[in-house]
Amino acid sequence: MSLYRAVSRTAASRIRPMSTRTAPAAEHEEKTATSNNDDDQPIWNMSNPYSKERRKCIICANGIVFDYKNVQLISQFVSPHTGKLYDRHITGLCLPQQIRLKKAYGTAQLSLRLPAYFKDLKFVKDPKLFDPFNPQRPHPH
Repeated sequence: MSLYRAVSRTAASRIRPMSTRTAPAAEHEEKTATSNNDDDQPIWNMSNPYSKERRKCIICANGIVFDYKNVQLISQFVSPHTGKLYDRHITGLCLPQQIRLKKAYGTAQLSLRLPAYFKDLKFVKDPKLFDPFNPQRPHPH
């Protein structure tokens, strides 16, 4: 029996006493979790930091109004080869401005201010508002 007691004493000395206390790191996490509960919540009224800036068309950005008598402005959106209007994916105009441009272009042609099949030679060397060979948006088709 003395051998059994000797073995049990050496085994007992190797076993650590069990504690009901939590580890120091866990206590720290619990304290920070309760104290910083508001900091960890999502911010609902924050704007999206990854959203792209909305591009405004060049006409809306500058506050220009299409008029059928302003032939030089309308001719900026006319192809020098065909005399037709460029599509809005090339010009970068918004839909309302493209519709206003079409109306002004039709009225200018009916009043014989613009030629029907080519661009007026007076306006061929005007500065370009856009690059027709590099569309601003992908082609819709």
